[in-house]
Amino acid sequence: MGVLTGYEILNCFRPNLIWYLLPAGLAFVSHGERGTGDLLISLLLCMIYVQNNFIVESYRHQAKEDTLHEQSLKHDIDRKEHEMQAEIQRSLLAAENQVLEERAQLSQTLHDKLGHNINGSVYQLEAVKVLMEQDPDRSRTMIQAVIDQLRTGMDEIRAILRNKRPGKHLLARTQLEKLCADCRFKGIDTELRTDGDLSGVPEPYLEIILDNCFESVSNALKYAKCTKITIQIHVMNKFIRCSITDNGVGCRQITEGMGISGMRRRVRQFNGILEISSDIGFCVSMLLPL
Repeated sequence: MGVLTGYEILNCFRPNLIWYLLPAGLAFVSHGERGTGDLLISLLLCMIYVQNNFIVESYRHQAKEDTLHEQSLKHDIDRKEHEMQAEIQRSLLAAENQVLEERAQLSQTLHDKLGHNINGSVYQLEAVKVLMEQDPDRSRTMIQAVIDQLRTGMDEIRAILRNKRPGKHLLARTQLEKLCADCRFKGIDTELRTDGDLSGVPEPYLEIILDNCFESVSNALKYAKCTKITIQIHVMNKFIRCSITDNGVGCRQITEGMGISGMRRRVRQFNGILEISSDIGFCVSMLLPL
C-alpha cells in the first residue's frame, strides 16, 4: 500500500521518469530478499504507471494534436470551398452585368444611329405614296433615295454588330474557363493552361478544340472518378497541341464509342492526330497542323 500511495502521489505531480523507480527501490531496501513478491508487485506497479504516464499519455497527446490538425484542415477546405463558390458567383454576376451593359449600349447605339434613318425613310415613302400619280419622276427619285438610305442603314448595322461581337478566340477561352469553373463547382480541381498566341489559331480549329474538350471532360466526370482535370493548349509554329488529362481510375482496354470516334473524326478533317492513353488516369491528346 505504501508503494501504491507513493505512485499515486507521483502521478499527481508527473515528475521525471527516474522518480518512478524510487518506490520500487524503497520496497527493495525495506524487505530485502525476503520481500521478493512485494518487489515484483512494486516493479509491476512501476511499469503500469510509467506506461500510462509516459507512453499512453504521449499517444493521447499525439492523437489530440492529429484531431486538431484534421479539424484545421477541414476548416481550411470548407473556407476555400466557400471562397471558390463566392468567386464563381462574383464572376457570374460580373459576366451577367457585362452582358446587360453591352445590350443596353447596343440598343442605344442602334437607336441613335438608325432611328432617324428609318423614320426619314418612312416619311419619304409616305410622301411618295401621295406623289406617285401626280409626279412619277419625282416619286422614282425619292424611292431611289430611300433605297440608298436603307442600304446605308444596313451597312451601319453590320458595322455596329461587327464591332460589338467578341472575337472567336475570346469566346473560346471564355467557354473553356466556364467549363473549368463548372467542374470546380462540382468538386473537381480543374485547370486551364495555355502557351502561345491563341489569336493565330484558325476558327475551325477552335471549334474542334472546344468540342473535344467538352466531350473529354464530360467522359471524365462520368467514368473517371477523378479529383483533378487539366486542359493544356500549346500553340507552336507549325502545330497546335491540346491535351485533356485526369487522375482517375483509367482503363486497361480502351473501347472507342461514339464520343471518341467523333473526336477522332473531327481531328482527321484537318489532317490532325488524336492519341488516347490510360497509363495513369486518362489522357486525350490532339495535334493539329497550322
